[in-house]
Amino acid sequence: MVPALRRLPLTLPLVLLAGCVDSKGDSGGGDGAGGEGDDGGSPSALDGCLDTVADGADSLPPPSVEVAAGSFTMGAPEGTPTAHAVTLSHDLAVTTTEITQAQWQQLMGSQPAANSTCPTCPVESVSWHEAAAFADAWSESEGLAACYACTGTGAETRCTPPAVLQDCAGWRLPTEAEWEYLARAGAATTYAGADTIEAVGWTIENVGSTCPVGQLSPNDHGLYDMSGNVWEWVHDGHADPLEPAADPELDPTGDDSATTRGTRGGSYFNDEASARVWARRGLDPATASPFQGFRLVRSR
Repeated sequence: MVPALRRLPLTLPLVLLAGCVDSKGDSGGGDGAGGEGDDGGSPSALDGCLDTVADGADSLPPPSVEVAAGSFTMGAPEGTPTAHAVTLSHDLAVTTTEITQAQWQQLMGSQPAANSTCPTCPVESVSWHEAAAFADAWSESEGLAACYACTGTGAETRCTPPAVLQDCAGWRLPTEAEWEYLARAGAATTYAGADTIEAVGWTIENVGSTCPVGQLSPNDHGLYDMSGNVWEWVHDGHADPLEPAADPELDPTGDDSATTRGTRGGSYFNDEASARVWARRGLDPATASPFQGFRLVRSR
């Protein structure tokens, strides 16, 4: 029998607002390549989310932009053991925001989110498998070949990726290298688009729940919330610590033998160190966490 999807308690965000949990939240801070940062403490939540709503956040298709292929230095800042050269050979189309609750409901007909009264907030409490199933459903709605082979529904969803991920024509989860390339956008900033988290990301220091997507500043690719709001699933099996190849890597896809999948970007439940562009963690792909969402890409 396929094991039931592991959904974390939905009471955690309420406990967080009371300031009674560690700021590293569900699975720790942004360790691995970057090392752990200081805990953020309890969120002030004085101002909370803003009143703006990003264009297209409440409907399909999600807005997307195209980003050219290229090379970059992946990992913690240059001069540290994990920094290494990576080349991506495919241009990418990428959703400018995390997939929202409204978009999920329109396509999947369900409401998994813990913060369920905010249709333009990121959909969360979805597993890696469910995110892959959404990608397939969106691909099929646009007449594209699905990237994953999925079975089951809801808690029983299980998806298998294609043999060569970058050759898939449909929408999919980004690889960890693709995610970091997109987040950095050719800049040397600590966060995706800035050196201060307040400019670009919702973390425990400035908010107590998910916020509608696209309210803060984007990075130079026009991508919002790549630091903070919710962790984002990536394709790769997670290796910890990040162990770069001796030579420059071409289109890396992570550790295929790993039992966990990578997540990037930090969340409202974690401190700002978790939102650094090189911070990373692994999570059981069957786990559906209220701090966990996703965005999608297509090879071009």
